[in-house]
Amino acid sequence: MIYRLKPEFREKIWGGHRFRDLYHMDCGDGLVGEGWLVACLPGKEDSEVEGTGMRLSQLYNEHNELFGFHGTDVVPIKFLLGDCNENTSVQLHPNNEYARKYENSLGKSECVFFLEVEPDSIAMYGHNAENKKQLREMIDQGKWDELLRVYPHPKKNDFAYVPAGRVHTTCKGVVLLELSGNADKTYRLYDFDRVGADGKKRQLDIDKAMDVILCPDKEDPFIEPTVEDLGDLKLYTYIDKPGEFSAFRLLCDGRGEFGLEEFSFWFISEGEGMIDGKKVKKGETWFVPCKQGKLKIEGKLETVIGSYKS
Repeated sequence: MIYRLKPEFREKIWGGHRFRDLYHMDCGDGLVGEGWLVACLPGKEDSEVEGTGMRLSQLYNEHNELFGFHGTDVVPIKFLLGDCNENTSVQLHPNNEYARKYENSLGKSECVFFLEVEPDSIAMYGHNAENKKQLREMIDQGKWDELLRVYPHPKKNDFAYVPAGRVHTTCKGVVLLELSGNADKTYRLYDFDRVGADGKKRQLDIDKAMDVILCPDKEDPFIEPTVEDLGDLKLYTYIDKPGEFSAFRLLCDGRGEFGLEEFSFWFISEGEGMIDGKKVKKGETWFVPCKQGKLKIEGKLETVIGSYKS
C-alpha cells in the first residue's frame, strides 16, 4: 500500500509560476517559491496523507511501524520543491548541535536535484576565504563576487550535496527538488539588498552564520551517481548516508520491480505509469512505507526517491 501526499505552498519574493506550468499544481497565481511535498514541521507545514484522514505527523505518531521506529519526534526527512525565478538569499543552515542548543530545532543538511535549468543559470556553493577572519572581512566589505564560489551551467539532473554550514545560493532559472533533514532554520548572510512586501530589507543572521559556517569550504558539491541497470529500470544512487538521508533517481521505460527496506518518498518528476497498482503522474509525491518488498512499476516515468536509515 502506498499513499499520495498533498503539497502545501509558500510564496517567495524570488518565486514564480512553474509549479503550475510544469507540474499542473493547484498553487494559485502568486509568486510561489516553495512546494512542501513532504513536510512534518511542528506548527507549520504538515502534509495531508490522502486516504488516511491524517496529516503526516499524526500518521508518524500513531503508525510509526510504517516508518520503522526511528526514535525521532518527527519524520526525519522532508522534500521541498523550489522555483527560483530570482536568486535566493546567500544562506546556510546550522548543524544539529547548534540548532538544538540555540534554536530548539534540528539542524539541516540537504541535497539538491536540478529538475529544470535555464541555459544561463549558475549555482553558488562554498566560498573562497581561507579562514574566518578573512571571511568576516570580505562579508563586511561586501565582496560577494570574490567570496562566493560559482559553478556555471548546472544541468538538468545534476545533484549537489550541501552539508550543514555550507553557504549556498540557488540562482534564477532553476527548479530544484531538495531532500533534507526535517528542519526549517536558515541563516541569511546576504539578500542582494532586496526588500520584502513590507518595504523593508529581510533580516540577516551574520553572527549566527559565522558560528557554524564551514571554513574553509572549497569542496565541489556535485556528486556523480552510481548507476545500476535493472532491465527496463535504471537506478541512480547519489548518496546513502545513515542518520542523514539516502537519495536515488529511478527511471522506468516498460515494466519492472524495485523497493527499499526503509520507508521512502517518491516524487514523479517526469511521465506517468503505475506503481504498486496505483496510477501515478508527473508532479505527484507518494509515501512508500518500510518493508513493502519490491513494488511493481510500469510505464514511462522518472522518479526522485528520498529515504532514511538510522
